[in-house]
Amino acid sequence: MNTSVSFELGKLLKEKDFKKKCTSFYDLISNTQIDNAPLGNYNLTKQSVSIPTIVEVIMWLYEKHEYWCYVYTNGKIWHPCIQHKFGDMAVLSGKIGESNSPTEAYEAAIEYTLKNLL
Repeated sequence: MNTSVSFELGKLLKEKDFKKKCTSFYDLISNTQIDNAPLGNYNLTKQSVSIPTIVEVIMWLYEKHEYWCYVYTNGKIWHPCIQHKFGDMAVLSGKIGESNSPTEAYEAAIEYTLKNLL
């Protein structure tokens, strides 16, 4: 998914030491999101927060922490899931609710992973 994560998830990723280069960031001085910026790690400064895409975060979680986030649907509701590389799986619908879109479900899985598993 090439959709950018929310500003709130961007801040949480910065706290969790996300250092991948992105083309979007949030400028804390002007309170604006800047898209199509030069590729960079905007988490290195106190004035900005990197805003990666959902897929960039999913790959970072897997490569760095061995968690795979994915979603499935029954046709109407999207269910966020997390699986550890060594097999532990959690279907999060009962813990964080169901989502109306894949973007919401992915963000829920990412947020759960950052807050509860790292």
